[in-house]
Amino acid sequence: ILVYCLCIFSISCSNNSSHINTNLIPVKSGEKWGYINKKGEYIINPQFQDAEFFRDGLAKVQSIDGKYGFISEDGKYKIPAKYKDGTPFKNGLAFVVSDGGYPTCIDNSGEIKFVLKQAKYAFWFTEDLAMFQSTDDKFGFVDPSGKVVINAQFESARPFNEGYAAIYQNKKWGFIDKKGKVVINPQFEGVMDFYNNKAVFYNNKQCGYIDTKGSYIINPQFDGATSFNEGFAIIISGNNVGYINEEGKIE
Repeated sequence: ILVYCLCIFSISCSNNSSHINTNLIPVKSGEKWGYINKKGEYIINPQFQDAEFFRDGLAKVQSIDGKYGFISEDGKYKIPAKYKDGTPFKNGLAFVVSDGGYPTCIDNSGEIKFVLKQAKYAFWFTEDLAMFQSTDDKFGFVDPSGKVVINAQFESARPFNEGYAAIYQNKKWGFIDKKGKVVINPQFEGVMDFYNNKAVFYNNKQCGYIDTKGSYIINPQFDGATSFNEGFAIIISGNNVGYINEEGKIE
């Protein structure tokens, strides 16, 4: 049930969906990926082993030899395919990693901004902070200058949204602010990101909603739920799916 709840949320409200150019759509033809427009016409012919949506004018693609690079909207490489992996661009920055190398932050011209030698994984920037996983498997956050502003100390975490990031400690989820202060103690079996100052939480097989202080605003009573959008949220109760308003009343 929780997985189902999270899947709905990730599709409809994920940070990853922001700044996507939907005028160019990655599609697979045979064994190769290319891009079509909304009319279904090929704009970039199939030639990649893998391809992602354009963000910030660049798309991460995987070449036939398995390396990753970034193309511009004319289909030409802006940053050569020479990396083992990488994140999409966000606000002009992305992380890449070479074989045997460290997560490296580059700008949209491919210039290196900094290297995270204390990390084995780095995630894209969200609200000017990027989450990273340290070599001892703890999670922290770094700013665009490469300064670690929140030390790697959490068992797991998620990127910031609306000024808060979900963190996982001792098998429970809570939230921190951008200074790394725990503002909602880890106490939930599962949480989703804050949207419109509300977050879904999950305890004892039931979903409800909290505010940014961690107080219940809608008691746990649903089998699944999504974040609010334009005053309404989707909820699952048994075999039924419906909508609630921000007071928790079924519409």
